[in-house]
Amino acid sequence: SSVSLCKACRESTNNGIEIKENDYMGLVDGDIKAADQSFAECVSKTLESIEDIEDKSMLTVFYGADVEDSEKEALRDLIGEKYMLMDINEIEGNQTVYPFIIALE
Repeated sequence: SSVSLCKACRESTNNGIEIKENDYMGLVDGDIKAADQSFAECVSKTLESIEDIEDKSMLTVFYGADVEDSEKEALRDLIGEKYMLMDINEIEGNQTVYPFIIALE
């Protein structure tokens, strides 16, 4: 599975999910699964939407060019608490469109 996290640039509704401007959006394999003002809530809801997440053993995070250390730490803490058995790899991808891309295997 592939997870992308970004901020919404406008209000919209997609897959029954109301998205407000500047909300964080979580996409799984290209489909919007969550939107929330809170980064941690959006990540949590997005990962929880993956049906077979408990079967995954490795999570790789690619950090975008403008990701702050506090955001990296928040993501690291959230994943560490909820998915303790997963191996976590972190890569400075420096991509510009999505601040966070997560690959699950």
